[in-house]
Amino acid sequence: MMEVTQKALELKEVDELIKGMEKELKDYKALRDETNRELANLMVDEEMQSLNCAGTTFYLTQQRQVNYDKDQEAAFFEALRSHDYGGIIRETISNQTLKATVTKEIMQDDAAGNRVLPDWAAPYLNIFEQPKVNMRKA
Repeated sequence: MMEVTQKALELKEVDELIKGMEKELKDYKALRDETNRELANLMVDEEMQSLNCAGTTFYLTQQRQVNYDKDQEAAFFEALRSHDYGGIIRETISNQTLKATVTKEIMQDDAAGNRVLPDWAAPYLNIFEQPKVNMRKA
C-alpha cells in the first residue's frame, strides 16, 4: 500500500511540475509574440526587409489574420452553411481553419486581380495583414 501511495504522490508532483512548466511556456510564448511585434514594427519604421545578426537572418513578412465579428456569429455561420462551408463550423472555428478556408476558397479575384471577399462574407469578416519577422540560420 505504501508503494501505491508513493507513486500517487509522485504522479501528483510531476503533474504539478508540468502545469507550472506549461504556464511558464505560455508566458515565454507571449513574450516572444510581443518581442516579434516590436521588432517587426521597428523594421517597418526603419524600412528594413531583413537583418543579419549573430548568425541569424531576421526577415520581415506579412501574415494574413482572419477573424469574424462574434456579435454576427449566428448570421455568419448561416451564411457559411448556405454557401456550402458549414463543414468548418464547430462549437468554434479554429483561427487556422478559418484563415485557410477564407484565403483559399472564399476569397475571389476582383477585376484588378486583388483577392477580395464576396458580398455575403464581407459583413462578417475582418481581414488584415500583420507584419511578422521570420528567422533562419544565415
